[in-house]
Amino acid sequence: MITPLPPARLVAAIESETAGIAACVASDPSRPVPTCPGWTLSALAGHLGTVQRWATQMVASGSLTRLERSTLTPPTAPADRARWLVEGAGALIDTLAAAPLARPVWIFDRPDGRVALWVRRMAHEAQIHRVDAEEAVGALPAFDPALAADGVDEFLQVMLPRRFQSGPVPGWVATLGLRCDDTESAWTVRLAEREAAVEPQLAADAACRLSGPAGELLRFVWNRPPGPDLRIDGERAQVDSWRREVRP
Repeated sequence: MITPLPPARLVAAIESETAGIAACVASDPSRPVPTCPGWTLSALAGHLGTVQRWATQMVASGSLTRLERSTLTPPTAPADRARWLVEGAGALIDTLAAAPLARPVWIFDRPDGRVALWVRRMAHEAQIHRVDAEEAVGALPAFDPALAADGVDEFLQVMLPRRFQSGPVPGWVATLGLRCDDTESAWTVRLAEREAAVEPQLAADAACRLSGPAGELLRFVWNRPPGPDLRIDGERAQVDSWRREVRP
């Protein structure tokens, strides 16, 4: 089982993770981001800054339908994007602080859409892109185990189901077990052609089992190259199918 993180902890993560990205962007906006093929750090900042501003609009409006975000464009000059990114995160944090967590709002067509889901989504969007940015500049990303484990859970509960929105995945049948060495967290993911079922424990029948620090499991679920501390036991072909089919 995973213990939900307090909203204040997630809001703090939005600020700290975004600041880490901005520092990397400021150091060299044109540097390529290997984990996001085709992106530079400037492009990464443009993506995250746009998404954060879109989330700000969604939460501030309380809209029950998806708002358009095509008008939310980053500065043309790459050198301006680090500052622009931090400014947008600040506006997002202020908006989240002022909004009731239980208030309904659109988020990915979920029937249970609430402001609290935007808090969590934005914390982990920033977390994974901070990893991308730091690796781009040659730094070794550090992880808060509780935040990373929460990020794994959020991916499995929120992002993974979106993989099936474009249609079934022919022939995809797998059962993966995930366990964090540094927290109490574990999951079993049962994949089928049209859906993924997630259980909050490690099942005995998991054909492939992955274990290691929460940060390594976060990298895995987001299809980033894991480090040497990720252990894989059982049917490795199921890991290959995950890497092939999961493209968040």
